Amino acid sequence: MKRMMAGVAIALLMLPSAQAQNMIRTDAIMSKLYGPFDKNAKCWVGKSPEGNLYCMKVSSLHFVNQQIYLLAVGDSMSTLTQGGAAHAESGNVGGFVLEDASDGIRVVAAGPFNQLGSFGAAPQDWRFVALNSTVRGWIGESGGTFQGYSSSAMTLLTPIGRKVVDVTPKIFVSMDDSGACVSSTCTTLEATASLEESNAPYRNLVLTVKGSKDGKTYPLKQFVSRFDAAKGVYSAPKGWPISGY
Repeated sequence: MKRMMAGVAIALLMLPSAQAQNMIRTDAIMSKLYGPFDKNAKCWVGKSPEGNLYCMKVSSLHFVNQQIYLLAVGDSMSTLTQGGAAHAESGNVGGFVLEDASDGIRVVAAGPFNQLGSFGAAPQDWRFVALNSTVRGWIGESGGTFQGYSSSAMTLLTPIGRKVVDVTPKIFVSMDDSGACVSSTCTTLEATASLEESNAPYRNLVLTVKGSKDGKTYPLKQFVSRFDAAKGVYSAPKGWPISGY
């Protein structure tokens, strides 16, 4: 009894429940999610729907309200097998929500393939955050530099229904043209993200911006983005000053 969802079996991972309460068998879970462990690469090799191969490893495990949040990250296999990856080649990040059932560990929500990063490398720094009293997620950032222009966008992975998806798909959080601009007109802006403490169905996303714009100091400023339940996303707030190149 298996149903496939984005290449992942949404089925019972047959691990003893009592054992799962004491220790998560990440090897068995990852094998179910991505395929067998590669002893040479020392990772689980996941194949995306597009046919890209990634060397996946467990990044973090968190236990919340009888659920297990598992984050996996992986670089492109070309970084291992071909000695390097192209600038535009991404790494991969997978988010999963698991549940301890009476007969094993059940996959509640899955997002196995979120292609992020550059030069085949996945972003490694992720913060585990609360979107409300029961739902959690991971905030990360990825981007790159192109001909002297640098920018990055945030990613907030969280379960929506049976999928783990990015709910901030168009919010850039840094921009820097110092590699291409005239020194007196450079722009360097960056934002930090947090979630307000509240009892709202989805907490507001607070974005704090600092830096300089067109050679002038940009005053420290906070912006608020509210979750759009109909679209299932947080959008860039009105007047948002950071964009991608």
